Amino acid sequence: MIEWEPCPRCGSKKVKQIGSKAKTFLVGLGLISFSIWFILLFPPLGIALAIVGIAMIVTLPFIKKTLKCSDCDNSWKHDKTQRSQVNA
Repeated sequence: MIEWEPCPRCGSKKVKQIGSKAKTFLVGLGLISFSIWFILLFPPLGIALAIVGIAMIVTLPFIKKTLKCSDCDNSWKHDKTQRSQVNA
């Protein structure tokens, strides 16, 4: 569950999360699976797809959540440390 925060530009409460780690994981897993078939047909492309898929899965813990305001279309990265400093 994402911690809620208002839009930093306009202060609106109509904020939604765009993208998700689950989708990124599934795309990475799909690329790895797809690359197995490409390795048999065209090895350089298959290896490249496998590397991209593995990189997507490995970098998941480091990706910050992206939030978007429905009123002003502002997008920003959710930062837990910044939010905890505001509350302190």
